[in-house]
Amino acid sequence: MNRPRRRETGSVLRRKIVGLAVFGLLALALTVTAQPPAGNEGKVPPMPQADLQPAQKAPAGEPEERKISFNFAKKPWSGPGGVFEWLSNQTGIPFQSAYPVAGVFDFISPQGKLYTISEVFDVLNEALLPKGYLVFRLPNSITVYPADENIPKHLFPAVTKEQLERRGRTEPVEFVVHLQKINADEFRPAAQIFSGPFGDIRVLQQANQLVIRDQAGYVKRILKAIEDVERFEDAIFQYKCKYVRASEAKNFILPYLGDLKQTYKFRDAKGTVIKEEVRTTTVDVNEAQNSIIIIGDAGKIALAKRLLERIDTGTELLPSGPAGPANYTVYNGTAEKVAAR
Repeated sequence: MNRPRRRETGSVLRRKIVGLAVFGLLALALTVTAQPPAGNEGKVPPMPQADLQPAQKAPAGEPEERKISFNFAKKPWSGPGGVFEWLSNQTGIPFQSAYPVAGVFDFISPQGKLYTISEVFDVLNEALLPKGYLVFRLPNSITVYPADENIPKHLFPAVTKEQLERRGRTEPVEFVVHLQKINADEFRPAAQIFSGPFGDIRVLQQANQLVIRDQAGYVKRILKAIEDVERFEDAIFQYKCKYVRASEAKNFILPYLGDLKQTYKFRDAKGTVIKEEVRTTTVDVNEAQNSIIIIGDAGKIALAKRLLERIDTGTELLPSGPAGPANYTVYNGTAEKVAAR
């Protein structure tokens, strides 16, 4: 996984995007170009606490995760009697690492609080990341590796959807997702926006799949974005920008929307193409109202909406200009809908 490069920009909009990354709101792994980068550089930010979710119930046929209580006072990380030896005993998985972690770990749990093993990994990773390490749960062992180095691919274990639901949100994993309605190669830059500081997304073009290597919490975020994009039908969307200029916002989102004129192939369960459909998406700006209107493919609209909500932030509202006439390129039969908005 390549470490990304930070590029200097002068745009107010782009500084806001970088600011979002610093505060960990999205761990945005991007620079505002047609080819956004694969991750972030610098200090590793913690996983946003908004991503913390209750432990998932075990899928049907699988036992519930065992829960434990634990507290540590000045417990060494490495060596006999250390945290990693304790973790190995709790999981039944051997621990091995060429990177001893110095220092001790203090952890006071609320009285009566029980943790699943996945939650234990999250607790440990939250404590280790500031020290520059990350814990990896592999099929046959547990290991720790420096978080500020290029992490080898084999430390991202491949998981199924069911296994992903039972991984801690900070645990690194590899997940392959097949896209049904959108082009994987074009969607990859947009998916990278929702990835974390260790995120790496590759495309399998022939299979129209994304290979996602990241912490489980970020993988789930990307899958949610894909689900949102693929489940909508054609629609009309208008967004009034409050903190950024609509023209700047348009220039930002366009590279992520890909080709606005596309041929969509719909396949049956056997993979046979049963229908082809050409769709054109239009993106226009109303300067007087500082708004963006998008008409066409609802998958692109859903993606644009998520992007706009992430970048249109700030503390000072832009002054509203006088309302005036605006020209829009619309489909046949949709002009009345636009005029009515």
